[in-house]
Amino acid sequence: MAFSGNWKLDRMEGMADIAKAMGLPESMMPSSPVGFTLEITQNGDNFEIKTTTPQGTRASTFTVGGSLKEQIMGVEVDCTSKWDGSKLVVETGKGNSLTREIVGGELVATVTFENASGKRIFKKC
Repeated sequence: MAFSGNWKLDRMEGMADIAKAMGLPESMMPSSPVGFTLEITQNGDNFEIKTTTPQGTRASTFTVGGSLKEQIMGVEVDCTSKWDGSKLVVETGKGNSLTREIVGGELVATVTFENASGKRIFKKC
C-alpha cells in the first residue's frame, strides 16, 4: 500500500479518550484539524514521516521491521513497526499502538492506548 504524499488532518474521533487514558490534559489535543499535516515518503519498507502541528514539526525515519521512536500524543516512546496486511502498525510492546491504513482514499491513523481507541483521518492535499 502506498502511503506517500502530503496529507491534511480532516477530522478526529475519540482522541479525547486517548488523552484521558494517557493522563494528558485535553489542551494537548488539537481543537481543530487546522495546521496538522503529514508528509510521508515511502520507498518499499523505508519511511520518512514529517508531522507538522501548530506546536511544531518533527520527523521520523524508519524501516518496517525495525525499531523507532514515535511521538504519540506528544509523548515519545520506543516502538517497533510491522505490516499487518496493508496496515502499517507501530507498537510500543505494552499493547499500545498506532496503525496507519488507507481506507476509501483517506489515511486513517488509529491510536490504541490501554482500553481507549481514537482516530485521526487525513485527506490527501
